[in-house]
Amino acid sequence: MSGGPPLQPPAAAHAADGDGLRPLWLALLLLGAAVRLWQYAAGASQWVDELALSRGFLELSWPALLSGPLPFAQVAPKGFALLEKAGTELWGASDLGLRLLPLISSLIALWLFARLARRVLAHSAAVALAIALFALQPALIRYAAQVKPYASDLAVALALTLLAAELASTGERPAAGRLLLAGAAAAAAVLVSHAAALVLVGLGVALALVAAGAAVTGRRRVLAGLGITAGFWVLAGGAAALAAIRELPPRVRDYLWHFWAPTFGPLPHTLAGDAHWLSGSLARLLGAGGLGYPWAPLYAGLAVLGVIALWRRSPPLALLLFAPTAVALAAADLHLYPFDSRLVLFVVPALILAIAAGVEALAAIRFARGGPAMAGAGGPSHGAALALPAVLVYVAALVPAVAGFGADPPVYRIEETRPLLRSVAARRQPGDAFYVYYGAGHALRFYGPRYGFRSGDYLLGGCHRGDTPAYLFDLDRFRGRRRLWVLFSHAQPHLGEEATMLAYLDRLGTRRLALRALPHGRKFGLPAEAFLYDLSAATGRPRVAVASFPIAPASNPLPASLACTGPANPLP
Repeated sequence: MSGGPPLQPPAAAHAADGDGLRPLWLALLLLGAAVRLWQYAAGASQWVDELALSRGFLELSWPALLSGPLPFAQVAPKGFALLEKAGTELWGASDLGLRLLPLISSLIALWLFARLARRVLAHSAAVALAIALFALQPALIRYAAQVKPYASDLAVALALTLLAAELASTGERPAAGRLLLAGAAAAAAVLVSHAAALVLVGLGVALALVAAGAAVTGRRRVLAGLGITAGFWVLAGGAAALAAIRELPPRVRDYLWHFWAPTFGPLPHTLAGDAHWLSGSLARLLGAGGLGYPWAPLYAGLAVLGVIALWRRSPPLALLLFAPTAVALAAADLHLYPFDSRLVLFVVPALILAIAAGVEALAAIRFARGGPAMAGAGGPSHGAALALPAVLVYVAALVPAVAGFGADPPVYRIEETRPLLRSVAARRQPGDAFYVYYGAGHALRFYGPRYGFRSGDYLLGGCHRGDTPAYLFDLDRFRGRRRLWVLFSHAQPHLGEEATMLAYLDRLGTRRLALRALPHGRKFGLPAEAFLYDLSAATGRPRVAVASFPIAPASNPLPASLACTGPANPLP
């Protein structure tokens, strides 16, 4: 690592306020905030994971939230859980109230990302590209209005990265106030974000390497100051990760390990196997399994080019940006933390900045006729003018991402149980019977009362994964009923449960009505459905028996002992 201050913004990071692209930055930030507010205000129904978490916040007391695990195999940091609980006390048990904290976190993350992009990237056009990629990313918009801690993970990671960059940007020993701020930030981060543990370890290691580089060049005071912060952050991250693992009940820990097994590294470890898993994990993060870029290999190449360009420009800056990603991959390879898009949302800013830096480096190539794409002998600058070929490079890099956003725009709706219940309530008649598939149980418990459904009004079916005939025995209780409503939500097609149940009901009686509330969004989504059956003649059909009824093929990767441990089971 070179001498002088170890980490400084690009030479023109403080370009004159007249920079022509700054209004574009602001417009993109406002656009990003607008689509997040749009997603929030649309009030999409909570899907099963959200509902399981919301019920835990609502039904557990303050001491129980603080001292014990959450029900329904849910995991959330204590600080996040307490803030959500406080929100329900202030704004009530509404979707908007429960999603307010993720929305605020997402808006803060948008602002923090713009600050980080200005610090990392050397040209205004690259900053604009990065902000556009971040602001219009469907996954980031979707998690801005979900009762999950992913948006908080993102905001915390960005805040810690900016703080680390600030600590490393001076050639002097950090003042005592900054060291105290760094310690307080670490303590607060692990309270509201489990992912902060990985970020702190990554940033702590990066700061330690920056400090070592400073010592080599004779700045030993920097070594002492940064070394304290680096050591504390690594210890804080490690301790927080250990505490989070130990808090989980053994059965839930086993369930989560099996559920996320596809995201872990291969066993036994081999160089070729790990390399294949590493490239595949990053490709899934960029492609359909994560950010959804239509030309994922193109963006992967740009990201690699950007990492090289940032490392050549400032090794300390590159370390700070990409060390948390390296730690997350290492943790997944060791089967300690899943490398899944929503759980590693905190690595997305570094990935987007790498893509923007790659485009920046590509645009800086001297074109045969156009001369330098960016002016400035001392390196690119925020205020430099762009040649036409460079403009085309930036536009070409943005088009696929914008096309991806256009193909998958908000509002994202995963399981629309609320409008389904409203439609059923409007058609309900006295004496109607209701059977609720267990995957819709959380929705009936949370949304049902507002549409007149009390717990005694319906039979909540049990979770019988691996024993499909048990669902048919549940349905047999309703033989002879003239009006039976059967409600489904979160019915996984690969389990074959809904298909078998509907086929059985079609043999028992007559389907009078089918209602469906369809999801919107390419990554997630299952229909919420209600079917009205007339089973008044079912008692005269003795040949329709469970023992001889054909069962739809099922595929469940979870062990039978853990099949009903997850959040879809509405019984704690």
